[in-house]
Amino acid sequence: MPLAVLLLAAAACGGAGKKPAAKEPAALAGIADAIRIAKRWSADIGGTPEKLARRGLRIVLDGDRLYAADGTGNLLALDAESGKKIWKRDTETRIAGGPGAAGGIVVVGTDEGEVLAYDAGQGKRLWNARVSSEVLAPPAVGTDSVLVRTLDGKLFRIAARSGRKLWVYSTNPPPLTLHGASAPVLHDNIVLAGFDSGNLAAIELSSGKPLWEIEVSPPSGRSELERMVDVDAELEVVDHSVYASSYQGNIAMVNLLTGRISWTHAVSSYSGLAADDSNLYVTDDEGRLLALDRATGEPRWQQDLLRHRRLSSPPAVFDRYVVCGDEEGYLHWFRRSDGSPAGRVRLASSPVLASLATERLLYAYAASGEIAAFSERLP
Repeated sequence: MPLAVLLLAAAACGGAGKKPAAKEPAALAGIADAIRIAKRWSADIGGTPEKLARRGLRIVLDGDRLYAADGTGNLLALDAESGKKIWKRDTETRIAGGPGAAGGIVVVGTDEGEVLAYDAGQGKRLWNARVSSEVLAPPAVGTDSVLVRTLDGKLFRIAARSGRKLWVYSTNPPPLTLHGASAPVLHDNIVLAGFDSGNLAAIELSSGKPLWEIEVSPPSGRSELERMVDVDAELEVVDHSVYASSYQGNIAMVNLLTGRISWTHAVSSYSGLAADDSNLYVTDDEGRLLALDRATGEPRWQQDLLRHRRLSSPPAVFDRYVVCGDEEGYLHWFRRSDGSPAGRVRLASSPVLASLATERLLYAYAASGEIAAFSERLP
């Protein structure tokens, strides 16, 4: 069994897996014509101790502001164009999931089962709500709702202005799971959420009633470890389709309205997906980067250059490239057309937790607190 699987299992059980000694990253081959990558600005939120560097920490863009949180409790608002600090708050708790931002509020979740909301303008605390267990995924924020996924298999809808709990959707998690959770997605009046059972559910926002629930990956194997099929990776919604991936299971394309599965492709992933007009990009649990045809699931190309590098952030689609971050702080740029390597830049000496892209800039965030914006430097 791969060492990465054993370490994840130890974390899921509350055990302490020993991290293997880091190796110097191999040089990317075949990039004599590599692009030049420019760092447009950088900032520092303060840093997260390695034991608090949760996969549920993200950066989020809302309008012209970028928000970030760290495991020690810092919440930061930056100007997305310049990187200038707008405000910074100490939440005085350990943030484990978030932030989510929309409609003038910024929301984070904690490892003590609290949900905290702040005014996006000045960073003033608006409310806090108690949920049933750890919040290890970014909350989804809408105009009047905050959706929160908890580690014990529950999904909460909370009123965005008051913090009042409106409904809860419950599932029964299996005995052994990865220590993480998939971020819920709000799409019109539908909430989409993945669960540790390997299921994906669509829930009516107003009532909390399930519209459909399907099995992305059926558990298989004799042991609980072999039967782990958590849908922990971020979901991708494009038009009327939902793309979901599971650990030791499948990637699936699901009709948003009916819950019918259009196709599945066997890939084990726990980091996330990214999509463009024609392809779906995914990194598997061994570090391969794959491009699949969005409509059929058929492989377009596969890039093995990053195998065993312990990729730590979901891929991001930026301009002509798909960008992957690893646990040694490197961002690897590959051409979307064929998966060929285009360049590499180091953000930090700690794991890349998240990246996101606009038309002009790629933003990335590392566990040690570095945040930076990049672009291709033109001749």
